[in-house]
Amino acid sequence: MTNNCTNHPRVSIVVPTLNEAENIDPLLHRLFATIACERFDAELIIVDDGSIDGTRERVKAWMQD
Repeated sequence: MTNNCTNHPRVSIVVPTLNEAENIDPLLHRLFATIACERFDAELIIVDDGSIDGTRERVKAWMQD
């Protein structure tokens, strides 16, 4: 049997959003800082559920940085 374990766990973080433009910057800042400091591989999935307040644009701006 092959051991497929790695030294670092893999984590998927799913964040549902709806009109969270005011909160998304602080949230993403904290999430990225935590992921960078911890010893795990992570993916961050932001799900926008039709926001009309600019949430999607804020997330896109983070993706370009």
